[in-house]
Amino acid sequence: MQASRLIDQLVTRSIPSIECKRFEILSTKLPLITGVSGSTMKSLIKRSGAEIRIDQSTKKCQFTIVDIYGTQEQIRMAYNLINELLDQERQFYRRHSTSDQIQMTIHDDDDELDSFETFSESPTDLIIIGDNHPQYMRQLTTESQNRTSLSIEQILYMTESFDVIDDHDRSISPSILPPIQVYVSYIENPGLFYVQINENKRSVRLDELMEEIRKFYSNIENQLACRCDPCTLKINDVVAIKIDDDSMEKYYRGYITGCLDGKKFSVFYGDFGITAQHSANSLFYLNGNFLTRLPFQAIRCSIGDIDHILSSEWSAEEIRHFREWTREGLWESVISVRCHKYRYDDDGRQIFLVEMFSKLPHQLMTVNVGRQLLHLHNQQIEKKKSI
Repeated sequence: MQASRLIDQLVTRSIPSIECKRFEILSTKLPLITGVSGSTMKSLIKRSGAEIRIDQSTKKCQFTIVDIYGTQEQIRMAYNLINELLDQERQFYRRHSTSDQIQMTIHDDDDELDSFETFSESPTDLIIIGDNHPQYMRQLTTESQNRTSLSIEQILYMTESFDVIDDHDRSISPSILPPIQVYVSYIENPGLFYVQINENKRSVRLDELMEEIRKFYSNIENQLACRCDPCTLKINDVVAIKIDDDSMEKYYRGYITGCLDGKKFSVFYGDFGITAQHSANSLFYLNGNFLTRLPFQAIRCSIGDIDHILSSEWSAEEIRHFREWTREGLWESVISVRCHKYRYDDDGRQIFLVEMFSKLPHQLMTVNVGRQLLHLHNQQIEKKKSI
C-alpha cells in the first residue's frame, strides 16, 4: 500500500501542472493569429504544445478573450509566438508615433463620436484601446492595479460635454446653434440636473458597455480581484457599483465623492448623475478598459434663463412639473437642448447653461421649458404675496 502511494506521488511530481492564463487580444487583430481556415492557429498549437481557445461570445467586442492552457513553458511559448505575429504592426506604430499622448478613436462607420485622449502612454496608467495603440494583447490580471483615482480635471476631461462657442462679445446669436437631442437622466431642481446626449448611438454604446461590465464582474474571480478595501477607499476612486435589480445584478460606472463613516460611501453615478450611498461590499475597482471606452455620459446642466434662482427657492410643485415636462428617467426622446455657455461651481465642476425644448406627444408645438418654468415660478411668488 505504501509502495503504491509512493509511486502515485512520484508520478504526480513528474507530470508538469497544467495552468490556464487568460488574455485579451484586440478583435481587429484576431485574424493575424487564426489565419485562413484556422491554419495559423493550428501551427501555434503545434509549435507551442499549448491549447489555445477563443471565447466566441466576445468576438464582437473590442477585445476578444483568449485562454491558453498548458505548462508554464508552453503558455510562455504560445504567448511569445502570438506576440511575434503582432510585433510587425506594433513596430510600425512606434515608428509613426509622433506624440507623447495617444488619441483613441472608436471606429464605427455609422458613428461620429468625438475622439477621446488619455493623459499618458505609460502602461501603468489607464488602459487604452484602439487600432492605433501598440497594446494589441494583454493578460487579464487579478491584481488591484486596476484601481484608478482621478483628479477633478481628469473627471471633467473624461465626462461627455456639449460643444460651446466661446463668444464673450455675443457677436454670434445662440439661436443659430442646432438643438441637441437628449434624455434627462436625473433632476435635483431646474438649476441642477443631468442629461445624456441621444445622438450618434451613444445610448447604444452605453448599453453595450454596461453589459460587458456586468459579464466581467459576474465572474467571481474578477470580483475578488477588484473588490474595494473600505480602509483604503478614497474620494475620486473610480468604481463599478453593483445593484440587485429584479433578481438580476447590474453594474454602473461611478466614483467616490465622500467617505461617510468608514462603512458607507457616497458614490456618483458617472453615466446618470445620481449620487447614492453604498457599502464597500457593493463596490469594485473599475477595470481601466471600461473607463476609457466611453466618456461618462451624465452632463451637468442648468436652465440658462433661470440659473440665477437659488436651489432653495424652487418649490416641490415646480420640481414635480419640471420632471413631468422632461420625462425624467423614462428615456423618451422628447427633449432637446441648445447650449451656448457654461460656468463652474465652487468645486470646479462644469455646469452647462442650456435652453430646453419639449415636444410631448400631446403637444402641437415645441415648448420652451425654461420660459414655462419661469412663468410658473412667478405665479408661485405672486400667490405667496397675496396670502
